[in-house]
Amino acid sequence: MPESIFTTAVHAGRPQSGDSIASVPAIELSVSFRAASAADLHARLGGDQSGFSYSRYGSPTLEAFEMAVAALEGAETARACASGMAAIHVALLLTEVGAEDTLLVAQDCYGATFSLLDTVFRQMNVQTVFVDATDTGAVAARWRSIARALCLSSRSQTRCGSFAILGQWPS
Repeated sequence: MPESIFTTAVHAGRPQSGDSIASVPAIELSVSFRAASAADLHARLGGDQSGFSYSRYGSPTLEAFEMAVAALEGAETARACASGMAAIHVALLLTEVGAEDTLLVAQDCYGATFSLLDTVFRQMNVQTVFVDATDTGAVAARWRSIARALCLSSRSQTRCGSFAILGQWPS
């Protein structure tokens, strides 16, 4: 019998140590982590060796949180970001958008989202088309004809049209 979402929420993200599992996951306050040698640290920073080096790049606490989110979402992995803008940036990059691709974006997007699109993505030669997200027919028509990805993050989430249409769109 599969465990309930409540059981998963209580137990997810707790790494097992031998035969013991902590009843509460530890919160690691350290910002930096020791390595056996400079070569080991270099290998960690390069992704060639597992382990932590600096909390900006990962920590046991962050790893436990990501494991818990992945378990709750039924995903293999999850990534946590320190801010909503970092999450938007990562999400857009994960669409593998590139030169000559078009992003469809809610016209009332956050100013920081606009700045990201107008600087970083413009330098990548990505086109941005802004749409009224309350007009789902127009959004769907533009999506099907030109867009690589859709960004509906907006300052006024309640103004976004029905998100049910997203399930009808091609993947």
